[in-house]
Parts: sequence; C-alpha cells; structure tokens
Amino acid sequence: MKITKYSQFTFVIENNQGKRLLIDPGKYNYSDQFSSKDFGGVDILIITHKHADHHDIKAEEELIKLHAPTVFTSEEIGSHDEPKRRGYIIKKVGDVIEQDGFKISLIFTDHFAKGEQVVNFGMFIETDGVSFYHTSDTRFMETNMYDYELVRNADVLTLPISNRGVVMGIEDAIVFTSQIVPKIVIPAHYDSPKDSVRVNPQDFVERFRVLRNRIESLKNVEVQVMNFGDSLEV
Repeated sequence: MKITKYSQFTFVIENNQGKRLLIDPGKYNYSDQFSSKDFGGVDILIITHKHADHHDIKAEEELIKLHAPTVFTSEEIGSHDEPKRRGYIIKKVGDVIEQDGFKISLIFTDHFAKGEQVVNFGMFIETDGVSFYHTSDTRFMETNMYDYELVRNADVLTLPISNRGVVMGIEDAIVFTSQIVPKIVIPAHYDSPKDSVRVNPQDFVERFRVLRNRIESLKNVEVQVMNFGDSLEV
C-alpha cells in the first residue's frame, strides 16, 4: 500500500495492482501550482461529506472527465441533482465496498458543525494485506460508538487534530490513537486558513512524546507527519 497525503484529509491510496483510491479532494488542494489532474489516475473516488474542504464538485467533475472513476459518497451529497446525474453511488455507515483489490468498510463518525450533526463516514481500507483507518472528520469517540473490533490495531491511522469543537484536537487525537494502537499514526486536518495559523502537527508530535511515557499502548506507535504530496509505503 502506498499512501500519499495532500491538504486537509485528502489522501490517495495505491495498491500493488496499480489501482488508486482518492479520498476527499477538497478545495484547499488547488492553487496555481496544483490542480485536480495532478492527483494522477483515479479508479475510485470517495467523498465522505458535504463540507467544501472535502467536497468540491468542480474538481470532482474534472476527475470524472479525466479518469471515469467509480464515485461513492453519502446520501446527503448523492441525492443532489448533479451527483445523481454523474452517477455517484450512495453509501452509509456499515456498508462494505469491494472493488479493484480494495475492501472499504464505512465507519461511524461524530461530526458536529454549525449546530448540525453532519452526515459522514470514516473508512477502514484494506488492500495488499495492509489496513488504513481514515476517520474523516469526527470528534472523539468512545469505543462503543464505532466498530472498534474492526479498526483496532490498524496498520495506519489518520485522524484530525484541529479541534474547534467540530473534530478531535491534539489531546483527544492522542487518546483515540491509544485506543486503536496502530503501527503508524498520521495527524491531519490542519491546513485550512482557520487552523493553519494555530495548529502545527509538530505540536502533536511533542505532546505524543510526553504521553507515550504515560500511556502504555502508545509505546510502539510511530508518528508520521506528512506534508503536501508526501508518500509512505506500508
């Protein structure tokens, strides 16, 4: 499994078959130096929820024109006219997608923003004998709130650290990591203008170092900070 990180919660997962899964190519990825074509080939496109840092319909249209991927999304997005016309496939928590060598189990999230419980899902992605848990936007969840037995001991975990009451902050993200006990944890979701001025992934690294000495389950977890375009082979 090759994992490439972009802005916010945008990731590309590539397996040994050369099939590529693109997750949440939202608005903060794009600039004069980067456009949707720069993600490369896309076989599967997943949009977890409606917020613009995850869901950019114009970028998605371009990706569909370029690569004709299978697109999966939530009912809240998929029921709108344009996604319906484009053939987006609606999925919900508990569903399992098996395609192109990927097995993708959709996981509960607790995402609350602007007074609204947001329709959303996380993903437990398995391919090449490796697992990757992408929480999508979520606040801290106790183990009885999601499919803990499935996702515990994931090889790689990525989770948000930007807080503001809508997703996990650094402290909650570390405690959540101590529940999952992955081999590698990747902090994410700190690139927006509201967050980048106050949230630094190195703060996650430093706090993790402190808590590793207090929380036994963190002892063997590796923290991997990934910048825009960085890749990791697992």
